[in-house]
Amino acid sequence: MALSKKKDEKSDDRIYARVNSKLKQRIQHAADLKGLDLTSYVVSTLVADAEKTVQENEVMELSQRDREAFVSALVNPPSPNKSLLKAAKLFKRRTGT
Repeated sequence: MALSKKKDEKSDDRIYARVNSKLKQRIQHAADLKGLDLTSYVVSTLVADAEKTVQENEVMELSQRDREAFVSALVNPPSPNKSLLKAAKLFKRRTGT
């Protein structure tokens, strides 16, 4: 994943991590294999993992059947049942709308 910076965007926030020498050597080796300096490798790896984590936790993927049911409910909503009508009346009474 390529990192892009806006022209006027400064990098003044920092992240500090202390690791043992064996772990640093391992990370450096991975950076070397990708042709990146250590900082670029660490940042690009963190960004990629952050994007993946957000995607996995904030995006819901539906099956084709579920998508069709969702769209159908939006396009052809069911008529309100007695409980919903009762709740709407109660809401209107409480809120004065």
